[in-house]
Amino acid sequence: MGASTAAAPMARKLDIAFRVDASARMGTGHMARCLCLADAFAQRGDRIRFVTREFDPSVCEQVARHGHTVLRLPAPYPAHPAQPPGDPRDPFPGTIPDLGDGQESWLGVPWDRDAEETLLALGGEPVDLLVADNYGLDHRWETRIRPVARRIMALDDGGDRVHDCDLLLDQNLHGTGQPGHARRVPEACRLLLGPGFALLRPEFRIPDAEIPLRDGGLRNILVCFGGSDPGDETGKALAGLALLENPALRITVVAGALYPRMDALEKLRESWRGLVVHRQVDFMARLMAESDLAIGAGGTTTWERCRMGLPALVTILADNQAEIALAVAAVGAQRTLGWSRALAPEAYAEAIRNLDGTALGAMSRAGRTLVDGKGCERVMRMAAES
Repeated sequence: MGASTAAAPMARKLDIAFRVDASARMGTGHMARCLCLADAFAQRGDRIRFVTREFDPSVCEQVARHGHTVLRLPAPYPAHPAQPPGDPRDPFPGTIPDLGDGQESWLGVPWDRDAEETLLALGGEPVDLLVADNYGLDHRWETRIRPVARRIMALDDGGDRVHDCDLLLDQNLHGTGQPGHARRVPEACRLLLGPGFALLRPEFRIPDAEIPLRDGGLRNILVCFGGSDPGDETGKALAGLALLENPALRITVVAGALYPRMDALEKLRESWRGLVVHRQVDFMARLMAESDLAIGAGGTTTWERCRMGLPALVTILADNQAEIALAVAAVGAQRTLGWSRALAPEAYAEAIRNLDGTALGAMSRAGRTLVDGKGCERVMRMAAES
C-alpha cells in the first residue's frame, strides 16, 4: 500500500509567556536568548507574551518591535514608590525593603512581590509554557506561579538555585565538575544541558559551508562587550589596541543598546582611522564572518562566536561568566584573560602580540565543534513534547 497522502495534523498552538528582564546591571543576554526562542515559537504560530520589569523602557520597546506582546511590570525599587494601602495595583504596600546584593536583588523587588505582579499581569489566564530567565527566580517563585502555568521552563547557567520546573535549560559548557542540576529539580524534570541547546538567532543557523575558514591572518578585530558594559571594558580594550600602533588593523566595535559611553566612543571614532562603530546591530553573524579575532565578554555571545568559528580573547565581567569562560578556554575555543578588574589596557595589547596563525586556526576549529546553530529547534521540540 502506498504512503498516505493525508496531511499531517497541525500541532496545537501554544500560549507561551516569558518572564525575563534586561538592565545595565544584568546586561541584555537573558533577554536576547529569550527573544531568539520566542521568535522561533512565533514563527510556528504560537502566542507569545513577555512579562518584563521596566528597568529601561527601551528594552520593552525592543521586544515590541519583534512583534510580541509586552506586559510591563512596575519599575524596580527604589524608583517604584509604594502605592497607597489597599491599592489593588500594590499587593505588598508599605516600605521599600533592603534587597541586598544577592541574586534576588536582580529582580528589583522581593520575589513574592514579583510573583504577585506577574500573576496580575497575566490576568489569571493559564499559559501552556512559562519560561523564566532571571537569577532572582527560584522554586519559591515557580511554585507560586504554578496555578497559571501548565509547564515551567527555567533557564539556569549552572548556579545553585533550586527549581520547581518541568524543563531546565543550561546551554553552557562547564568544567569537569558539572553543575548538579539534577539534585535541584523535581525528579520528572527534563534537563537540556550544553551548547547543543544554545539559543541563537536565525542569522547563525546557516550551513557549515557558509562559515568562513580562517587563514590565520589578523587584519580585522571585532570588539563587543555585550548589551550594557557598565564598566566600559570596551574603552579599556580600545586603549590596549591603540598601544599596538598598527594602522593596518581594522577595528569594529559593536556597542549594546544600554552602553553608557556612546558619545565618547563616537568622538574616538572621528579621530581613529580604521575604527568602525555600530550600535545594537542585527547583522552580528556578518560582522563575525568578516573578523579574524573577537575581544569581548564571556556571556551569551560566546556561542555566537563559536558557531562562526571566530577566535576570541575573553574577559570575565561577572561571577556567572567565570566558569563558562574558563571551560571554553580549556577546550581551546578561546583565550580567557581573567577578570576585568585585574586587567589594564596593556593586557589586551600583550595578548594580541602573543597570538599567531596557528593559535587562531586552532581556536576557530575548536569553537565550531561546540555549536551547530540548531539549539532553538531542539529546545522547541522538547518543550512541545513535555
